[in-house]
Amino acid sequence: MKNYKVFTITSEPFLLDILSSLMWELQISGLTEEADCLKVFTGSGNEVNETKISDMLEKLVAEKLIKSFSIKKEILEDKNWNELWEKGREIIRATQRIIIKPTFKNYSPKENEIVLTIDPKMLFGTGEHQTTKLVLSFLEKYIKPGYKILDVGSGTGLLAPGYCFS
Repeated sequence: MKNYKVFTITSEPFLLDILSSLMWELQISGLTEEADCLKVFTGSGNEVNETKISDMLEKLVAEKLIKSFSIKKEILEDKNWNELWEKGREIIRATQRIIIKPTFKNYSPKENEIVLTIDPKMLFGTGEHQTTKLVLSFLEKYIKPGYKILDVGSGTGLLAPGYCFS
């Protein structure tokens, strides 16, 4: 089974934009930006290691952009990440009437509820983000039957069904 190396990087001060742009100069698979650290992912066969990362961060110290840093390495075993992620998805009540339900969950709507059934992805379409809830609330309040709305760049299309309120 394939493994991944994960490097958790912190710095003082924590300059997320500078750190992430610097890490993209390496041959990494991806990264996760968190509130107090940056997680850098590489394949197990990748030549990126603590020394290479440390050398890059030492340049930031020499340029007085950061005072200090730390790097923690761990090995992450490959899994079916989509399956694990899907298990954690829940049915979301976006507004008093609008329910967002993943395709793989069961839900029996109550009277006057609108159920939006979608196939969420890791980045979009879960309905958990406050902006999605606010937009659905706005649509529910102001869009009336017969209105025509153009949704450009709707991603998973989560908001598009919300335009059909009765």
